Amino acid sequence: TRAMHQVITRRMKRWISDQNVEIGEVVGKFAYAPNLIVVDGGAPQVAAAERALLELGITDIAVVGLAKRLEEIWLPGNPDPIILPRNSEGLYLLQRVRDEAHRFAITFHRSRRSKIMLESLLDEIEDLDALDEFDDEEDDYDYKPRSRSNNKTKRNRKSGGSRKQRY
Repeated sequence: TRAMHQVITRRMKRWISDQNVEIGEVVGKFAYAPNLIVVDGGAPQVAAAERALLELGITDIAVVGLAKRLEEIWLPGNPDPIILPRNSEGLYLLQRVRDEAHRFAITFHRSRRSKIMLESLLDEIEDLDALDEFDDEEDDYDYKPRSRSNNKTKRNRKSGGSRKQRY
């Protein structure tokens, strides 16, 4: 719930800052306030989102939560959820919105993780590639890395020979 509060606060502060843009300036991606914020979760997440909005003085945006377990719809301040029929078009719409938000978040985090995996602290060291040009005449030897086809395989004796171990 703390994370939900933080996300809603950060996002709505960005919207508030976009409202203070002068005419002719470039407006951010969040130029218009939403009419509805759909939260992925139950009563605690909805309460955290509502609290974040109230702390920022925003009272004209509705908040609703969709809990995964029974597809319950939670409204702020209500102790009981609304349960729509399984074939309801409204429930289907909320599920599609939630699923699209999940897809977007997963895609974003995968791309972010793959970028991080390609980075290394060694990339920041200047002249690291100059080490490849090192040539000492006194220690002249030929180094040839073994190709994969030359790697030998041996049965792992500890596991009864069912697995192969490369070395």
